[in-house]
Amino acid sequence: MTSKLVVNTIEADTGISSVSFASSISLSSTSVFHLGDAGINIGADTNINRAGNGVLGFNINSSEKARITSAGNVGIGTDNPSANYRVTIKSSTSPHSALLLDTSESNYNTNLYFAKQATNKWIIGNKASDDAFRFVSGSDERFRIGSSGQFGIGGANYGTAGQVLTSQGSGAAVQWATPTAPLKTQFYKTSNDAQSTFQSLTRIFFTTLDYTAVQSGSTIIYEATISGEFDSERGNSFYMLYYSTDNWSSATNLPLNECINGNDNSNGTFNDKIFFYFTNPTGTTATKYALYYRQSGGGTTHFNQQGLTSQPSGSSNHSYFKITEYAA
Repeated sequence: MTSKLVVNTIEADTGISSVSFASSISLSSTSVFHLGDAGINIGADTNINRAGNGVLGFNINSSEKARITSAGNVGIGTDNPSANYRVTIKSSTSPHSALLLDTSESNYNTNLYFAKQATNKWIIGNKASDDAFRFVSGSDERFRIGSSGQFGIGGANYGTAGQVLTSQGSGAAVQWATPTAPLKTQFYKTSNDAQSTFQSLTRIFFTTLDYTAVQSGSTIIYEATISGEFDSERGNSFYMLYYSTDNWSSATNLPLNECINGNDNSNGTFNDKIFFYFTNPTGTTATKYALYYRQSGGGTTHFNQQGLTSQPSGSSNHSYFKITEYAA
């Protein structure tokens, strides 16, 4: 059947016949359909139209939902794309897809906005002035990655060489800080084979016990490593750490969680470490320190009889006690 252009002589108009034809309407490669600005309707609620010079609009239910401007800007939910950006979703010949946010202007940022109830909450994107990638909360920049891989806190605050990020607690952002170097470290080792029997309190003697702090009010960190051997009954044996300052007759029990459990293996040896600290109460005055141990479970414990391989160099056959002082 030959396709026809039907002219309605009754209403004196011209159009494509509503009669079904066996062939489609074809145009040559140089021919086009010309439509008015009103465009074309698709069903009763959708329209594609010419919204302005060189502007293509997409309407649903008589309201514009998207447009492409003559400059190539894409607006979704707005009829006035505000920046010279282009949004592209593309696939290459390989199985990859990408969402591209781009601008032709050298001083424009490219961002993704995350909002709630029409209020911007977070912005992530490129900072055009120095090509940094930023994370912005509301209007405040929280974090960025510089173009050379630097980490910035609160903007272009990359810290200085040797600084580290430190927590400020659950209610504040991290900050750059310079690690605190020890003011002084002193090492002691035992000078005798101290023995403790069931429920006895025994002081471990060290080669020296006087420590002079560098700074008043400084923080003293204690590291004690105790090695030894249970002579006889070893089941459920433990020993508890005590310490004293200045007064040898006074021994203060550390909190219960500072209790050290001894090893009850076949040879009865142990090698345990403990840490504790407090603010030095006497400043630069020489202070005496001592360590005491109480054992339970039966038998005799030699606290420095065994020299174990994990001990520091030069401390073989000794337990050791190290004090490190940090600025307050």
